[in-house]
Amino acid sequence: MDKFNDVTRLLCASVILLGATFRNKLTEHFEQKYVATAPEIGLDMRLLMQVVALIEDWEEERSRIRRRFGWIFLALAIILVIVFAVSRSSALTLIVLFAVGAVIQWRQSAAQEQYDPETLLDHFKRRNYDPDKIQEVFGHIPLKPDIESGMPKSSQNVVVYSGFLPFIGAGINLDHWSFATNVTYGKEDPLSGQTLDPISFEVAELYQFVQERLNGLQFAGLHFQDMIYVNGLDIRDNDSILPNHYNRPVQELNSESLQAYLANNDPLIRYYKWIRVHYASDSLILSVFLRFSLRGNNLFTEHSRFLLTPPADAYRELDNRRQKDDEKGWLRRIIDAILKIIGYVVMAPFSLIGGVFLPLEYIGMWLGAWMEGRRKRKLDEAMCDEIDENPRYDWGISTSVRDMVSSQRYQHYFQVLDKEMYNKVIERTILDAIVDFLADHRISTTDLKERRTSILNTGIIVQGGNVEAQALAVGEGARAATNEKPAKEEPLRNPTT
Repeated sequence: MDKFNDVTRLLCASVILLGATFRNKLTEHFEQKYVATAPEIGLDMRLLMQVVALIEDWEEERSRIRRRFGWIFLALAIILVIVFAVSRSSALTLIVLFAVGAVIQWRQSAAQEQYDPETLLDHFKRRNYDPDKIQEVFGHIPLKPDIESGMPKSSQNVVVYSGFLPFIGAGINLDHWSFATNVTYGKEDPLSGQTLDPISFEVAELYQFVQERLNGLQFAGLHFQDMIYVNGLDIRDNDSILPNHYNRPVQELNSESLQAYLANNDPLIRYYKWIRVHYASDSLILSVFLRFSLRGNNLFTEHSRFLLTPPADAYRELDNRRQKDDEKGWLRRIIDAILKIIGYVVMAPFSLIGGVFLPLEYIGMWLGAWMEGRRKRKLDEAMCDEIDENPRYDWGISTSVRDMVSSQRYQHYFQVLDKEMYNKVIERTILDAIVDFLADHRISTTDLKERRTSILNTGIIVQGGNVEAQALAVGEGARAATNEKPAKEEPLRNPTT
């Protein structure tokens, strides 16, 4: 995955355009110290949070500038009171002081404009796309320790989930199929007609065989990842995943631990091969979660498919801006300058009043910081008590940022076709690879070939208690056919309004 992509570009711009509400949403997601970290695929989460950190630093600097000028306004207010007390020409004095106040207000605004977040938007406009420049501007920004600890690693292979679905960060659940194959049935020798003795194999060999077949497709944006999934309710006594009850679960296990979970069929901790295709500048990501489980005489195969959709329209404001809104004519610039001058004059008396109350603002800041620190300490104590006292405390996470911002719909028709192409080719390749692998090990694939035909042709989707099918056949030897046109596929299920 590139260090910068279209999704990251749009969300970084949204940090600026959507203001504190969106920044707080992101910050709160990562400041949860007692939950796991969700994988963020197709998104440079570190860069996004570095933009958040820089904007917050700039907002604080703007406040500091306002407070520094506030002392000047306080002094001006004192002078104004003294002059009014001793001067006979109060009208002239008032005009002079207002003029001085307007000049000070202009200087304050000029100082604050250096830290205007909107000046950063040019970096994220499509025509200015430059990943190296982005890293120069934002890559050095440090993150707070709580947020740093919640950053997903590119090497993350452990997901501790909360709720029902384990595949956090993969998007919309499209469909699922599974079947079991008896690996003790030998295949028939085509020459002698005799039944051959099956050759035993390890599940890891099958995974490797399937991955090699998929690599042969030469799809751009094809990724493989070995993953472990476990529910957050089930890790209290697992020191390898939760070494510290008062911290986040680990994101990564070593290869030996991965191989152990791959082979041992743990009932709580499941190994999956995560197969992904990133396309449309990472706006769409098709995920397949593949699992093989060899138990006794049977090989169980599980295949789940998910789609991560493009960001919602709310996060596309930068691209929706018209160029004329950014490029103003000379007349508009003159009008804006006049309005600014009027604004400085109008704001001067309010700044004078604000200067009078500046000492109270400092007292409020110190008191607020003390109360916020006290609140966080009490919250930490309460969470630690909850972890100690509640045997069903859940360390799992239920969503990712990339999931939260997704639109759950396609942007245009070709994306539907691309998704279908990738899905059908990958699905057929996986099934063909399984058939060929078992045949190479002298295992009968007669039943498996029939299941492959059923999976590829019937289009059965069972999800959430509903059955959708263009043709449905149930029972041994049953057949079904339809002449109806397939239903239109866009938008996806449960589209946003």
